[in-house]
Amino acid sequence: MKRAGRFAPETRFQVSIPTPLMLSTPFVDASNGVIAAHERAVFSEIRDFVGAVPAEELALQWDFAGEIVNAELARQEKSFFVGGAQPPSLDEGVAALQRACEAVPDGVELGIHCCFGDPGGKHIVEPLDAAIPVQAINGLLASTSRGIDWVHVPVPIERDDPAYFEPLKQLRGMDRTLLVLGLIHQEDGVEGARRRMAAARSAVSVQYGVATECGLGRIDPQIIPELLDLHKQVSELT
Repeated sequence: MKRAGRFAPETRFQVSIPTPLMLSTPFVDASNGVIAAHERAVFSEIRDFVGAVPAEELALQWDFAGEIVNAELARQEKSFFVGGAQPPSLDEGVAALQRACEAVPDGVELGIHCCFGDPGGKHIVEPLDAAIPVQAINGLLASTSRGIDWVHVPVPIERDDPAYFEPLKQLRGMDRTLLVLGLIHQEDGVEGARRRMAAARSAVSVQYGVATECGLGRIDPQIIPELLDLHKQVSELT
């Protein structure tokens, strides 16, 4: 399709994967070695990707959701959503994310999708603000030598208030990393995005990318063209 001119030459094929820690934690005890074995298997598959898709054609995104959800639940003194066991701390999650990032071969674009969950199109927990994603991003960027090309921070549809965005002032080490705000919602289109962008302006002074709150998964394929057009319209406002 690139050779036919349907995609721009710089377009990459993106693979999005939940972190091994997130996938393993609901089912196994972290102390028994299963998570480490799962990591090795996933990292081996990533190397296989690069064998099939050249690094310069590939983008990989780690979906960092369960770790963010549990940290926000703990912050609000609510029950954890994975089983009955105590889940890993956010620091442990960030350390595992660092290992995951450093397993991605050079040349592959790499992004992080922070998430508050999206089963049935509804968050597992409604965030007080963007503080937990900011804490995770700062911890990752301070600890990894692997370049991170983008970090995605979700913005709930009702959060067009500056208070939600205030923690973004504390982002550090973003010189080579693009901030992507998930402030596009099909329910209120350009005008809703415009309100959230106005609120973000109080905390974000650099140019940033825009996206939906939780990507394009679980969306009716018939509305994807309309939603992509909405991305284009909103991106022209930044």
